[in-house]
Amino acid sequence: MQYFYPPDSLSGNTPNSINTCYHNYANADVVTGFSGKLGIVNWYACLQLSQSQFSDLQHMIASVDHVVLISTEEFWPTHASSRATAETILSMLSDYSIIYHCNHHDRVQNLGVHSTWQPWIARLPVLDYDYEPGDRDYDFACLLGRQKTIRDQIADVLCEHNALVNYAGRDGTTLDYDVSGFYSGTSESRHNCNIDYEYKGQPSMCYQPGDTLDISCLVPQSVYSQSHMDIISETFPRNQFTNSVLLTEKTARSIAHGRLFRTLGHNGYLGELIRCGFEPLPIWRSDHDTGTQQDCWNSFVADLNEYSGNDFDMLYDECARELQHNKEVYQYIIKHYPNQIHKHFELIK
Repeated sequence: MQYFYPPDSLSGNTPNSINTCYHNYANADVVTGFSGKLGIVNWYACLQLSQSQFSDLQHMIASVDHVVLISTEEFWPTHASSRATAETILSMLSDYSIIYHCNHHDRVQNLGVHSTWQPWIARLPVLDYDYEPGDRDYDFACLLGRQKTIRDQIADVLCEHNALVNYAGRDGTTLDYDVSGFYSGTSESRHNCNIDYEYKGQPSMCYQPGDTLDISCLVPQSVYSQSHMDIISETFPRNQFTNSVLLTEKTARSIAHGRLFRTLGHNGYLGELIRCGFEPLPIWRSDHDTGTQQDCWNSFVADLNEYSGNDFDMLYDECARELQHNKEVYQYIIKHYPNQIHKHFELIK
C-alpha cells in the first residue's frame, strides 16, 4: 500500500503507481512493487511546511515501513528557514531513501541512505524537431521568461547584439515571442492559451495521445526559424549563495533540437552536463563554469562577443558531432527515466 504526502502528489495514472516526471505522461508511470507500506514524500513541497503542519507528515511517516523522498527541484534548499525545515524532516526519518534531480550528490550521499539520481531534464521530454542551419534574421535567441536580476543583465548585454529577446514583464515590454502567454507568467494567460495541453499527435518515444503537456516543452519553431543560436539563463543560480545546478527544459530544448547554445554557466554546470553523458561544445570557453560568478559572467560575455556576427554554418559544422551525440543521449535518458526509477524500488524491497 502507498501513501502520498502531500496527498496525491506524485501519484501515477495507473493503480499502485507513482509518477515523478514534471507532468504525468503515461510512459513515466512506475509500479513500485513494494510489499509493505510505502510513503512517497514530495520533498520540495514539504520544505514549504510550517512547524504547525508537521503533524500530518509525522503521522504518515510513523504509519509506513519505508519513506521515499523525491526532490522535484533542488534537494538542499537555499533559504535558512527551508534548511531548518529540511533538518526537522530528516530527523523524523529512519528507514528511507531518496530520488533526486539536482547536483547535490555529496549532500545526498553523506546521508548514508540508498539514493537514485536522475537529471531534471529527464523528467520532461521535449517534442521532436530537427533544426536545419541556414540564413536567419538573428544571431541569437533568448527566451528569458520571468524577471530576475541576472536576466536583467543578460537582456542588457543582448541589446548590443543582433538578438531576438523576449522578457516577460520587464518595463512593460511587448514580447517578440510568447507561447500564447506562457512567458508572461499570468494564470489568466495560461488558461486562455490557444495551444493544446493535451498531446494529440502520433505516439512518440514518450508521449501518448491524451498525455498532458507542459507548453514550455513545445518547439518554439518561429524562434528557431529566425535565429541561429540559443542563449540560456538556467533556473540556478538564483543568487550568490547557491551553486545548485538544475538542467531544465531551457537546456533540454536546445539539446533535443540540435541547436547551438551557450548558457550562463556557474560552478558545476559543465560537470553536471558531463555527468549526464553530454559533451561540451568545442566553441565554449574552457573557463565556462570556473571561478567566481563574476568570472563565469565574464566568460559568458566574451563568448557572446566572439559568436556575434560569426559564420554560424561554420560553427554548426565544428560542433556537428557533439550536437548529434547530445541529442541521442537526451533521447536515451528520457526514454529510460522510468526504468531508473523502477530500479530504485527494486533495491529497497
